[in-house]
Parts: sequence; structure tokens; C-alpha cells
Amino acid sequence: MVASSAPWTVVRESTHQTPIFIELNQPQPAAKRTTAATPGADVLQFITENAALFRLRDPSSELVRRSTTRDRTGREHVQLEQRYQGVPVWGASIVGHWSATQGLYAINGRYQPSPDYITDVDPSITPESAIDLALDDLKLHRSIQTLSPRMQELLDYGGPEAELYLWSTRMEEPVRLTWVVEIRPNLHERWRYFVEAHTGEILDRYQASPSDGPAVGSGVDLHGNEVELHTLEEDGWFWLVDGSREGFDPETWNGALETLDADYMDIDADKYYVVSSDNVFTDPVAVSSHVNMARTYEYFLENHGRAGIVGDGS
Repeated sequence: MVASSAPWTVVRESTHQTPIFIELNQPQPAAKRTTAATPGADVLQFITENAALFRLRDPSSELVRRSTTRDRTGREHVQLEQRYQGVPVWGASIVGHWSATQGLYAINGRYQPSPDYITDVDPSITPESAIDLALDDLKLHRSIQTLSPRMQELLDYGGPEAELYLWSTRMEEPVRLTWVVEIRPNLHERWRYFVEAHTGEILDRYQASPSDGPAVGSGVDLHGNEVELHTLEEDGWFWLVDGSREGFDPETWNGALETLDADYMDIDADKYYVVSSDNVFTDPVAVSSHVNMARTYEYFLENHGRAGIVGDGS
């Protein structure tokens, strides 16, 4: 759902109505502000002042600065990780976009409203018990090899580890206190288990090692709808590139449908790929562009027999 008011335009997530994209219609240049000394402080100050909009009870304690990156134009992008009572929320973050001339000009992210229903963040089972439960289950599906010290060093792996998170299958669902266990049963695979921290129930598991090639991710479009995206995985990164079409060449990417970002510049400017580390894309403009390009391709293919502009899939 898209909502607009004088100071900003908001795209909201449909279930919790949390903002997933905010564009400030009247950004305030940094030189005119005196209360925030850094981009990170500026972003957190805006969220704190508008806590009701973000559906966060105490943003200063629930958001922790994870990283700040600067792009080639000098704009800074501040990523805040969501935590609740000191426990990180799996996959939940907010990114603020800031420039010296505009100040804070946009915010995007996927996160949970303050999960006040979580009253106990002290796990009933130990991390060692969670690891044992995951190992017992994995042994039913895989032979677990003993990695040599050299292989462990190369993989930066000293054995199974468990970290405590608030986790849910989807961001729209309630979170549960969960041990996230990572196990390498061999050189090539990395299994991730989600073990309920009070009951020991295995909530989910999957093979998390990257495998290059076409993939299926997700994102939220300009209407606030979560949509499926055809993407491409390479070297552990996901690109907003559709490699699922007939004639796609994985060596050259010929035949792919590519969504590119000109970073607010003219059409003749350099363009850059849209990438994600987890196959979830949070820029509604890029998501809608990618979906509509696929629909256009399919229309011309199905109704006119043309595969791409040239007609041969290239």
C-alpha cells in the first residue's frame, strides 16, 4: 500500500503496515541541522521521532548500527539491524540513505513491529543441545565427514555453532526464540538449522551454500505486494538478472533480462546492477521494473513469437 503525506511518501508492508520504503519529499540539507552529527545519528533520530510510523516502541534500543557504506557519488547508506531485548531479529534491517546536500532522503527495509508478545528471551535449551538436535537430524540425511585442520582453516570453520535469534519463516509471521545452527558436513555444503529455543523443535532447515545459476528470490513492489523474482546467483551474491529464459548463456549472460540502476542520473549515464546478499530485494522501483520487464518479454513471446527486442533471445 502506498500512502503520501506532505513530508514523505510511504510504501507499507501489507500485513503489519510497517513502512518498507519511505521517500522524503522535502529532505532537509545537512547544513541546516544541528542535532545529528553523523548520517547514522540522523537516520536513528528520524526513526525515533516517528516511532509510531515505524511501529517500534523504543527505536534507540531496538536498532543497532551494523554498517555504513559510501557510494561513488558520496551518498552514505546506513544499515540498522533490528534487535529486541538484545536478541537480533533474523533478516530484519532498516537502511537509511543520506547525502550532504539533501540530508536523509529515503529509507527502506524489512523488519518486525516491536514483538511485545515475546516475554522470555532466556532459552530453555543450551546451544550445545540445539547443535546435538541438529546433528542428529542431519545424520539421517547426510554422512558427516571430519574436516582436516587445513580445510577448517580454509573454510573458517571450527565446528557447528549456534546463535540465538528471534526468527520466523516469513517476516509477516510472529517471531520465536530460536537457535540458528550452522553445520558443515563436508567441504561443499553448509546446513542451517532453526531450533526452537524453548522446546527443541526443529522449525526449519536448508542447505545454505551458494550454487551459481538462475534462482528465485522475492521482493516488494510499488503496490506493497510481495512478488516472486527470477534472479541470478554468482559467487554468493544475487543479481536482479533473469536467467530463466530459453537461450540464456551463463558464461556471457547473453539472453538475460537485466534490471539496472542509473542512480538518479540521465539514461546515458553509467548503469549498475542491482544486487542482494540474501535474494530479497527491498527497492520497490527495481522490483516493479524487473517484474514488468518479464511481463513485457512474455507478452511479445506469447503473442508475437519474439524472444527479446531482436527476436532471437539475445
